[in-house]
Amino acid sequence: MNLLLFCWLANLRARSPIAPALASIKIHICIFLITMSDSLNIRQCADLLHVNESTVSEMAISGEIPGAKIGRAWVFLKEDVISYLRNEISKQTAVRKKEADEKKPKEKFPESSLVMIKGAPKVSRKRVLPDLSAYQN
Repeated sequence: MNLLLFCWLANLRARSPIAPALASIKIHICIFLITMSDSLNIRQCADLLHVNESTVSEMAISGEIPGAKIGRAWVFLKEDVISYLRNEISKQTAVRKKEADEKKPKEKFPESSLVMIKGAPKVSRKRVLPDLSAYQN
């Protein structure tokens, strides 16, 4: 449907009174069609991951991110990049949770180790009061 609309707009005569407005629409449709594709180039992949293009290139060369080099250009599938990102989020979140748990102060006596014996008398220490008879007026 979008492709048909694009072709129709592309065939309109340039002398049409609405040609400037249609040129803007053609540009927006081109951008829409490009962004709806399932494959990404280095720039699009870098934009999706919010990193520099050289970072994506290094990641692709090292095999850290799934992609294929077709001729001189790297091609990435959007699904693969998103699944890579989800995997990285899961890994890094688990590491942060583990580090946070290790930093928590440990209890001397965890609640699970305390046992209350039913019917046992409570032991209370009575405080011995000091002898104040020597201080009487």
